[in-house]
Formats: sequence, structure tokens, C-alpha cells
Amino acid sequence: MFPSSYLTVSATMAQANARCRRLQIAVIPLLLLLAMLIQPVFAQNAPLAPCLLTNIDRDKDGLIEICDLEGLNAIRYQMDGTGYKASESANKITAGCASGGCKGYELVTDLDFNDDTSYRSTANKVVWTMGVGWQPIGYIKSNIDNKPFKANFNGNNHTISNLMINRPATDSVGLFGYIASESTITNISLLNVNVRGDDNAGGLVGYSHGSITNSYATGEVKGQGDNVGGLVGGIDLGASITNSYATGAVTG
Repeated sequence: MFPSSYLTVSATMAQANARCRRLQIAVIPLLLLLAMLIQPVFAQNAPLAPCLLTNIDRDKDGLIEICDLEGLNAIRYQMDGTGYKASESANKITAGCASGGCKGYELVTDLDFNDDTSYRSTANKVVWTMGVGWQPIGYIKSNIDNKPFKANFNGNNHTISNLMINRPATDSVGLFGYIASESTITNISLLNVNVRGDDNAGGLVGYSHGSITNSYATGEVKGQGDNVGGLVGGIDLGASITNSYATGAVTG
């Protein structure tokens, strides 16, 4: 026969093992549920790169996907967001747009002007980070001579870092120079901007007739003339800015 102390220890170990098994049975479903809840969050933030010219709107939300700085630059060639054009003279691509057509653009990843991986060709890095830097998307010189961005732009809570514009004699400078009344810009963050312009200088938008929501900019903006702001330079009476802000130095 085994001594009583041995039997007591064996019984205690058996009870502990049973409790462990019950704990495993209870915890495993909770872990599975947690994994199900977390997965969609990661999926929403995961980049869809590389962007495909054979399917420019893979999630069928009407917004053309942008996954590099060349794609961002191409917005200027199709300001209404109905298709993708790689240059002014290129054919418009609409492959992948839903039956109702595309109506704007969306970021699917963070972009950084100082990071080689944000470019298709690093030759553009020299152009956009030196000299006069980035050319604002859209412009207004007069009521007759103007070309505004007039579509939707959704940053999907991504960031664009280290935008540099050095155009002290140019009006309406920012990532977007001029946006029309039908345009919307949402969910975009600009980090460490360095913008120089004349009248209507801003980090995100130089002159706005449109709607800006859930966006912000950090960095420095300088204007030689009137209407200078960290986020937006000049704003029309019919325009709106909601839940958006800027931090940094503004001179003008």
C-alpha cells in the first residue's frame, strides 16, 4: 500500500490537472473570439500594395487606390477622380471601377517623401525633396485661369510625411493647391511639412472651397503674402473644416 501522504499528493495533483483542463476549455473560445475581433482591424489598416492598373478600385468603394508618391502625383492629371492617368497625355484608366464609376482617391498605406520605399522611381525623390519641391495639386490664378481638385480624397487615417514645397513667389500652395466646392478631403495626417508660398499657403490645402474633415498637419508653413495657415491657407465662405487642426510654426 502507498502511504497516505502519497495518496494525498496524487489527489491534489489530479484536482489541479482537472482545473487546468477546465481553464483551457474556458480560455480557448475567448482567444478565438478575440482573434476574430482583432483580425478585421488589421485587415482595414493593411496596405493593398502594389496598386494595380488592371484594377484601380479593388475594394469597390469608388475610390482609386494610391500606394506610392507617383500615384499621389497622378491625381493632378485627373482632378475629378473618374480614372487614373499617369501623365497629362496618358489614356485614362478606369479598369476596376464599379458600374457607377470612380469618384476620387484613397491612400492604402503611409507615404514619406524621405523614404525610398514610397517611390516607384527614386529619381522623383530628388525632384520632390530638393529645389522647389512638390508641385501643389490644383491651382487658381484667376476666375478664368484655375484648375481645382474636385473629387473625394480619403487618407484612411494614413500619414504623409516630410512634404516640402519651396515656392515663395507662388500663390495657393500646399499638398493640394486649390480644391473646389464639390471636393472632400478626409482622414489624412501630414507630418513635418515644410511649406513656403506667397498668398494662400497651407500644409494640406492652399485655398479651399471644399470640405476638410478629420485631418491635421504638423510642421512649418511660411507665406510671403496673405492667408497663411498650418492646415489651410485661404478658405472660401462656403467651405468647411471639421475636427481638424494644425500644430507648428506659421509665419505670414
